[in-house]
Amino acid sequence: MRSPLFFFPNENSPKYFQQIQNLCADQGFSPRISHKSIHGPTIFKLVENGMGISIVPNSLRDEHNYKIKFLELDKVPHRTELFAAWKKNNTNPALHYFLELI
Repeated sequence: MRSPLFFFPNENSPKYFQQIQNLCADQGFSPRISHKSIHGPTIFKLVENGMGISIVPNSLRDEHNYKIKFLELDKVPHRTELFAAWKKNNTNPALHYFLELI
């Protein structure tokens, strides 16, 4: 029996959603998506309560202190891209430090 999968919605993250679909297809199965949420904490709570599993961006791994296990999928060919965005005429002095950080 396959565990239900929790995903971010296709409408909000089409490229990420497609990468997860491709990852599953590469492994010979089609995911049984039981719930979609744009909120990482919702997905983590569903997993923490034993209701299924999820594939989430590595950047969300340390977001909260949930009682769940994370396994980095470093041997799969699929990768996601992250971008930083800000308003062109932003005058906030913290922007400079943020850009240096990333």
